[in-house]
Amino acid sequence: SLDPYFTSDLRLRYSLNPKFIDQVELTLLINNIWNTLYSSNGFTYSYVFGDLVNENFYYPQAGTNFLLGLRFKF
Repeated sequence: SLDPYFTSDLRLRYSLNPKFIDQVELTLLINNIWNTLYSSNGFTYSYVFGDLVNENFYYPQAGTNFLLGLRFKF
């Protein structure tokens, strides 16, 4: 089974209303701000090689990462 985990994200948004366009919006998203090490899913593979063998595989998720967005409304 997978260990429980908790992550926190932060989104910052700033809007401008210049004269030449309706709106300009800048967004910064910080995912996993505490850099939690976790696996959100995985699988088990079983086979017989003399005895029954069970292998567990996990998919580690990203540490702290950033996304920057810019949006224009006309």
